[in-house]
Amino acid sequence: MIQAVLNVVTRIYNIFGLYSKSVCGRSINSRIFSAAVTIGVLALVVHLVAIAKELLVAAWFGTSDTLDAFLMAMVIPTFIINVVAGSFHSAFIPVYIQVRDQEGPESSQIFFSNVMVYCTILLILIMALLALVAPSILPIMAAGFHSWKLTLTQNLFYWLLPIIVIQGIVVIWSAVLNAGSRFALVAIAPAILPLTIIVALVGRGTNWGIYSLVVGTLIGFIVQAIMIGVGLRRQGLNLRPQWNIKSPHVRTVMRQYAPLLAAAFLMSATNLVDQAMASRLRPGSIAVLNYGSRLVAVGLGLTAASIATAAFPFFSRLVVHKDWPTLWQTLRVYLRWIFIITVPILFLISAFSEPIVRLLYERGAFSPGDTQLVAQVQSLLVLQIPFNIGGILLVKVISSLQANQVLMWASGINLIIKIVLNYLFIQWLGVAGIALSTSLMYLGSFVFVFYFVQLFLNKLRNKESPINGSE
Repeated sequence: MIQAVLNVVTRIYNIFGLYSKSVCGRSINSRIFSAAVTIGVLALVVHLVAIAKELLVAAWFGTSDTLDAFLMAMVIPTFIINVVAGSFHSAFIPVYIQVRDQEGPESSQIFFSNVMVYCTILLILIMALLALVAPSILPIMAAGFHSWKLTLTQNLFYWLLPIIVIQGIVVIWSAVLNAGSRFALVAIAPAILPLTIIVALVGRGTNWGIYSLVVGTLIGFIVQAIMIGVGLRRQGLNLRPQWNIKSPHVRTVMRQYAPLLAAAFLMSATNLVDQAMASRLRPGSIAVLNYGSRLVAVGLGLTAASIATAAFPFFSRLVVHKDWPTLWQTLRVYLRWIFIITVPILFLISAFSEPIVRLLYERGAFSPGDTQLVAQVQSLLVLQIPFNIGGILLVKVISSLQANQVLMWASGINLIIKIVLNYLFIQWLGVAGIALSTSLMYLGSFVFVFYFVQLFLNKLRNKESPINGSE
């Protein structure tokens, strides 16, 4: 069976490689594809462990109020990590590659050390601010929670706050490894988190209840940071902070960071909107939305994250060397294959959504009624897959071009669309309406971003208008 799978992958690689050679040069596409396969295989391992964790959590907590509280407590830390650290990563990699390729490893080390100082200070300040304002924010976000459920959410939230700093640093460290085409460690390290949650739940779940998820989460993030830090040290990087406020490269990153931060804030706010609106529906709706998104998240993790992570450094190098034709042709090849592969898959998953959910979750505290709700959410969320994957690839091209103002406008439009569609579809489908609005939002976002990428690259190829960070 394993050999058959390897043969299929090899065959796809050969076909893809030959096709790529005819349109944009085998070397770039082959390297991206090889890196994406490596990341995807390791991501599959991570997601299998994560699925095992989800199955255990589902059997242990079902769609209970305590699980709702934990998931709500994770929303803001996850939001901050995605917005602050994730957007910093996208602003950092193109500049880091430019400094490394044009000025050498010593300059890139100084630049990296400076960036880490700024990033760490920012994350600590944000964590402290959130600790102060949590009593005001959480009651608004979880307006549908009764008093003891809200109190539990606040307690869990304070315990989970440190992951903002820990994971924020890990995101930047991982970006440096990826910029050097070191993908394997970054891809496999996230498996630590579900493993530590499983161990905590099995070992202490009876005594600690929902707090076993908190302990497992904290330990998982710490161990993951240690792994990535050791990987950087082995690549010869010094992790010691160094602050040079006059660094011109840091200022370049900060100029690109502002629109990326705004874009990430607006885009991640769509998840906050989903969670807040779900909290006003029947009890357990947040958990239903969470379970329904898991299979989609696995698919996106194995495809979108893998392709985008592998392609981003290559896109950035093509921009540094102003190789616009290769960049455009490479993008077209990958977008075409994304739709060819994913469209049949999404129809299969949508058609067999209920049997899939029953097989995965229906045991212990997870009831047949829960299966029907989760299956409906899953069948609608899966429609986003080709547009989400293609959109993420387009976003990496825009970040490589340092034209991040486009992402800010796209994210603002997405947030408006999400709020309006959520309100309309919830009246019709309940919590499943949130899933449908998500898929339609990604469709609109893909069309918007593709238009601007095509416009920018056409201008660059014709030498009509160079792209810079201030355009």
